[in-house]
Amino acid sequence: MNHIYKQILVSIILSACFVLNGKAQKKDVKNSNQQWFQYSSQIKFSDKWRLSAILGYRTRDGFSHSLLYFAGTRMGYQLNPGVTLSLGFNHLGFYTSGRLSQREYRPYQQFTLVRKYKNIGTGHRLRVEQRYFRKRAYEDIKAESRANLRFRYRFSLSLPLLQFPPFDSDKKLLFTPSYEIFINAGKEIVYNVFDRQRILAGLTMQFNRKLSVSMSYVHQFTALNLPRSFDSAHVLWLSVSQNFDW
Repeated sequence: MNHIYKQILVSIILSACFVLNGKAQKKDVKNSNQQWFQYSSQIKFSDKWRLSAILGYRTRDGFSHSLLYFAGTRMGYQLNPGVTLSLGFNHLGFYTSGRLSQREYRPYQQFTLVRKYKNIGTGHRLRVEQRYFRKRAYEDIKAESRANLRFRYRFSLSLPLLQFPPFDSDKKLLFTPSYEIFINAGKEIVYNVFDRQRILAGLTMQFNRKLSVSMSYVHQFTALNLPRSFDSAHVLWLSVSQNFDW
């Protein structure tokens, strides 16, 4: 297990060096602000099987423009406590100038490892996505299809800040930071093999084991598929999660 953590740490350090090197060479960085809203739920059928669903909507420029919507589902199988393998599918729609311009169909495979050390929770998530894009046809936009692969790795922490009486309950306030890196692969990928990174700092109010609400700040740094072109987004993210037992 220590060997695995060392490999993950080395990967993060090398990725961070790659990102910093890319920033040092950049010529064009666009700044933006975004607002993300997300609802997720999970149904536990047994000790092994779980079905999840997710809905989301994102805006930019202070809620003034639609950015995208998404909906998805995932089936997970728990190999042992803390280790889960999943198959999922997401559908996304992207907006340009106020109209729906592109759709994406995204099947994926996912591995998660969750551990707890005293009161501190750690999480590792590795996801492989197959992304299929379909650009909508308009008078000035031709219909077009393309595809690529994307690899994602996320490390997260869960740190308890406050626990509310009675102190044996599940009601608590958590600090939930995370770091995620995205890597692209495919014949159309030229300038953005490094796709993006997300640095997140959030507060999660866990009312009980079945309901939690999170408010997070995310800094997302994205490489565009253009020479030395990047987008730096400051994001406010509101998320609601529910769990159900079958």
